[in-house]
Amino acid sequence: MVGIIVTAAFVATFGLTGIAISSLGIGIAKFLPWIAVSSGIVIIGIGAAKIFGRTININIPSPRGLLYTTNSNESGKKPNFVNFFLFGIGYSIASLSCTLPLFLLIVFLRHVQKK
Repeated sequence: MVGIIVTAAFVATFGLTGIAISSLGIGIAKFLPWIAVSSGIVIIGIGAAKIFGRTININIPSPRGLLYTTNSNESGKKPNFVNFFLFGIGYSIASLSCTLPLFLLIVFLRHVQKK
C-alpha cells in the first residue's frame, strides 16, 4: 500500500511538472542554455568549496511522527498514509533534479512534433 501511495505522489508531481512546462511551451526553451550555464557555475562553485575544505550543510528537521503515528489504543505504530504521499512528493522533487533534462527533452519534443 505504501508503494502505491508513493508512486501516486511521483505520478502527480511529474504530471503537474509536465503540465506546467507544457503550458509554458517553447518560450522557456530560449532560457535553457542560461539555466544550464548557471547551474554548472553553481556546481563548480560547490566543488571548489569542497576542495578547499568547506562544507555545505542543509539541515532538514524531521518532525516526530512524520511517517508513523502512535495510536494510544493499540500497542504498535500504524502508518500515516498522508505523510507517505508527502514523502513521495518530496522524493520526486529531489529526483527531478536528475531527470529534468530528459523530462524537458521529451516534453519539448511533443511540442515540436505537434507543429
